[in-house]
Amino acid sequence: MQCPSCELSVPDAARVCPRCGTVFARQPPRKAGAASAIIVAAAVVLAALLVVVWLYFV
Repeated sequence: MQCPSCELSVPDAARVCPRCGTVFARQPPRKAGAASAIIVAAAVVLAALLVVVWLYFV
């Protein structure tokens, strides 16, 4: 990764930039399941909408 302040290339595990002293914020890893659940929910809503539109015109 790169330091956002001085753009020095630092290891991913670094907490502080050795050149300028910028402290890197730790971000918790995202859960893959949350994104998958949103995609599945959107697909279900889209399918239901298509069925309603199809039934309306038939």
